[in-house]
Amino acid sequence: MGPLDTLHPALLAALTVLPTTAALLRAWLRHRTAVHLEREHTLRVRLAVEGSDTKDRAEVVRACARLEAASRGTAPQGPASRGPASRGPASRAAPAPRRRLPGVRGP
Repeated sequence: MGPLDTLHPALLAALTVLPTTAALLRAWLRHRTAVHLEREHTLRVRLAVEGSDTKDRAEVVRACARLEAASRGTAPQGPASRGPASRGPASRAAPAPRRRLPGVRGP
């Protein structure tokens, strides 16, 4: 006879269901918070773009990304911050030849 044999079945069911329910609630709240933040970000960018000229829209979107990144304390995600593969064909050119150190032999 173990210690769980003496527990009331309703108490045992509550101890089983409550942690799962709490985890689901936390996940749902995290999801809803992320959705709300994304909607707010989209609304801010849309309002900024609607008031700009067609030729200035790319710069407005970049400025919005910089502001969002500054408010979060992170670097903006754009072509300049993703690595050399996203910077165009010039970055995919052959690497510069390696310089040899004086007095060192080999390839």
